[in-house]
Amino acid sequence: MKNFFSPLFDKDMVITVLGICPLLVAATNSVTAVTMGMVALLSLILINIIVSGMRNIISYDLRITIIIFVSATLVNVIHLCMQTWFYELSLVLGIYIPLIAMNCLVLANAEEYALQNNVLNSFLYSLKVGIGMVFLIIVVGMFREITGYGTVLQQSELLVGDMARSWKMTLLNGDSGLPFFKSAPGAFFVLGLVIALTNFMDTRTEHPTSP
Repeated sequence: MKNFFSPLFDKDMVITVLGICPLLVAATNSVTAVTMGMVALLSLILINIIVSGMRNIISYDLRITIIIFVSATLVNVIHLCMQTWFYELSLVLGIYIPLIAMNCLVLANAEEYALQNNVLNSFLYSLKVGIGMVFLIIVVGMFREITGYGTVLQQSELLVGDMARSWKMTLLNGDSGLPFFKSAPGAFFVLGLVIALTNFMDTRTEHPTSP
């Protein structure tokens, strides 16, 4: 468990590193990062709301089964909606959207928080966790796009439409990007840099340098 960007978000809010990793693999650029982040955020909020609303009728022995059923149903509905309105983008993201249904970050929040709190508190907590998660995914996705492809906002037309084709900005000529950052290991490397940065920030906050 890690409290990313603790100076910006609630100090008691944590994001599971293992829960973030599958989402980061698909975030190869800004557009896929925004899409994965928003789908994960919507899934997290809806699942927490439904599980919290049913908490008084959910048997303790069946809680995991019911949470997985709710998660799989909602994520499948979201995936079908994406295939209807953002078909090409759904092809680019592939299996990573359905995998959100079994994401440990989503399931852990539903079990550990939504089952113990009312709908409003569950919504607010999942919103805070989700915003922090989206911010992290976008940071990693943008870094990977710039270093791996040498561009910013490529494939914007998949999300916004043909009018966004001109939004793409080329920062490096030709194939000047680093192929490593296009790969899955590149995503984990960038995540490691973010963790190192947040640990450094936490250390500076807890033990400020004396004047």
